[in-house]
Amino acid sequence: MHLSKILENNEVIIVSGGCRGADVIGENFANKYGLKIERYPAEWQIYGKKAAYIRNNIMAEVCDYAIIFLKKNKDNKGSKMMLQLTKRYNKPTQVIEVE
Repeated sequence: MHLSKILENNEVIIVSGGCRGADVIGENFANKYGLKIERYPAEWQIYGKKAAYIRNNIMAEVCDYAIIFLKKNKDNKGSKMMLQLTKRYNKPTQVIEVE
């Protein structure tokens, strides 16, 4: 599905982990187009190192369509994890490389 078709749907909700990087890009996109944002911050105090995986797994489960931002020449650990999880859940996914 093309991005313009997604934006035609007034029920679009941007799912964000609330981190810097890709989540900021997604939230800025939501703000620019007047879209709702659902945040799923990692609960580090409860889950420790597993918190990022648990959060990303939840986001992959709840999304209907994933737009994953990858920064050129960066590690992109969280974004790459999301890409693996959306594939596992057979979610339609679009990867966008950004500077």
